[in-house]
Amino acid sequence: MSSITEPSLELFFLGSDLKMDRPNEQTITKEFIIKHTITFKKQLLNELKSASNQVTLLIDKECVSIEDIIATDGDVKAILKDDEQVLFTGYISTNFSWTITQRGKQAL
Repeated sequence: MSSITEPSLELFFLGSDLKMDRPNEQTITKEFIIKHTITFKKQLLNELKSASNQVTLLIDKECVSIEDIIATDGDVKAILKDDEQVLFTGYISTNFSWTITQRGKQAL
């Protein structure tokens, strides 16, 4: 895959437990996605596309969508794009973990 230059992560909150003033559809723009942290983990079996393919990336702790992701009990659909090209579609795992890096960023 070529270099990703204009990443964005579109979020669709499918639960009904967001705060009243928070939108069900949110976009995390490239300013909050840490450069060079997007990695794809493909899990193919006999050349079939697997539903367990994964993407990981780092999001700046200043991104307000992080609070909504943590607070919801509903599913969050995510679409990773590079400009308008869809790179990955899936759901945010409820098995997320936080890590502290040298830059003070947090992983999702």
